[in-house]
Amino acid sequence: MWNGSVFIMPKDMAIMLCNYCSSVDNLKFYDKISLSDREDFHVKKNKGKEGKILAKSAKKTVELDAVARADAMRFAEVCLSYVSRGVHLEDGIGTLAEKRMHAILKNFVCADTACHEIPVLATLPEQKREAATNKKSTRYVADVLRGSNIWEIQTGSFYPLREKIAWYMQHTPYVVTVVAPVPYRKYINWIDPETRAVQKRSAKPHVTKPTAMADELYWLREHLQNPRLRFELLLLEVEEYRLLDGYGKERKARASKYEKIPTALCGTVTLEKPEDFRMFLPEDLPRQFTAAQYAKASGIRGRYSYYALHMLVGAGLLAEGEKIGRAQSWVRTQE
Repeated sequence: MWNGSVFIMPKDMAIMLCNYCSSVDNLKFYDKISLSDREDFHVKKNKGKEGKILAKSAKKTVELDAVARADAMRFAEVCLSYVSRGVHLEDGIGTLAEKRMHAILKNFVCADTACHEIPVLATLPEQKREAATNKKSTRYVADVLRGSNIWEIQTGSFYPLREKIAWYMQHTPYVVTVVAPVPYRKYINWIDPETRAVQKRSAKPHVTKPTAMADELYWLREHLQNPRLRFELLLLEVEEYRLLDGYGKERKARASKYEKIPTALCGTVTLEKPEDFRMFLPEDLPRQFTAAQYAKASGIRGRYSYYALHMLVGAGLLAEGEKIGRAQSWVRTQE
């Protein structure tokens, strides 16, 4: 079914409902266990080719916060409610251009729609006086505002958040949590652009580690030591839809990405203290090291390794050291 902006085909619906039912039925096995243990469970249950794939991906996992049964259940229910309707449910400011990933995460964070899309004014005394004299004073709309807390749902790059987060930190007393999805296990669905039918779904999940968010955290590095800013990384199982409109024999090269729809919550990573950012700093690195050594140890390559290093400087865990030959070195500030 195609309505010009959102489509749900019967085959798509079957996949989503199966994933949902599987996640709900297996919740009793998910209570307070590590992600690697969950992977072992899936390997035993999914024998054959898929089981081998999951066994391989399990080796790439890191230790995550346990997902409470209630949270996993609630996330699955929110996913089902949005997928089954096939249309955007709200008419608020933030839903005019948002896709279902953003809507699902926002409703998972807070189900009360009265707390969604709330304009935020300067609330500190000196900023109030400035706003009163300036008719064009800046104000932002929070994705979720409840009590003394703001949640910003960011499904893309953190770069657009720079000015907004800086304004929150400078002009308000709110505690701000940036909620971001990490496609821990991603299945790709290829769609025929003419018939809108799903032609193929990948059997092998693409695995993304939480450390892949280092280059995004770089854009907010100036605020990482601020106790009023925290991050919640949600490790998700995701169905990604791409159009077969690219180049090559299979039309997959540079194909358009249509939408990502989450189907299960696999784990969470919370970053709220400078020490929490140690997950981006491999323990086997010496006290002083180069970017090349860091890239090899962390698996974060190319320019992204430099983003990660500067992010760790912002978190207070690293400082620039003297050059080793012609290479810039980095020194741990805390042991």
